This record gives sequence, structure tokens and C-alpha cells, in this order.
Amino acid sequence: MQQGKNIFELMMQDQKVHPNVQHYACIVDLLGAGMVLAGNMGTLELAEVAAKNIFEIEPDNAGNHALLSNIYAADRKWDKVAGSRKLLKDSGAKKEMGKSWIDIIHSLHICCTRWKPSENNGDLRKVR
Repeated sequence: MQQGKNIFELMMQDQKVHPNVQHYACIVDLLGAGMVLAGNMGTLELAEVAAKNIFEIEPDNAGNHALLSNIYAADRKWDKVAGSRKLLKDSGAKKEMGKSWIDIIHSLHICCTRWKPSENNGDLRKVR
């Protein structure tokens, strides 16, 4: 987790790269996983800063709100979980379709939660 945070900081300071939504999403995901695995290591504040930036970049993406809510839940901050879910509801943001990426014999496929098996020979679509 620390290595990921260091790379993120180096990216901005040394390389002068301005983080985009994917960068912040990676940090939030990394912090959420770190809290689940190692407990709160002082990263909750960084997660909140990252989430604030993501909300500004993608205000209509409900997945960003859900990610922050999950980070709060992993840290047992139930009042903040409730607050973030209320913020999500009040924002009117819509959750995107859930997706999983699967490598099958060096061929990348995507599986989405809302597809019906009859739409595409099962639930997989070949990406590359």
C-alpha cells in the first residue's frame, strides 16, 4: 500500500502528472484494500481527499460514492457510511454496470452484470 502511495506522490511531484479519475480511483481502491487488510493506518484522510477530487471530476458516477462508502465501512465508520450513502442518494448519480475482466488463454474478455446469456453466447465478450 505504501509503495502505491509513494508512486502516486512521485507521479505528481517529480513527473508533474496531473491525476485523472483513474488515478484517484486506483488510490481509493488501494486505500480501501489496505484498510481491510491492515486496519486504519492514517489513510482515511487521503481517501477522503481522493474521493473529493473524484467527485469533482465525475459527479454523476455512483461507483465513486460506493467506493468511499466501502472504505468507511472497512474502517467501521458507520456514521460516515450513512452520510456517504445519503450524499449518493441526494446527488442523483447512477451506478454504472458492474464489469469483470477475465484472461482466458491470453484472450481478454469482459463480463457484465446486466447481460443476459442469450445476448452473447453466455456472459462474456471478447475484448482483445
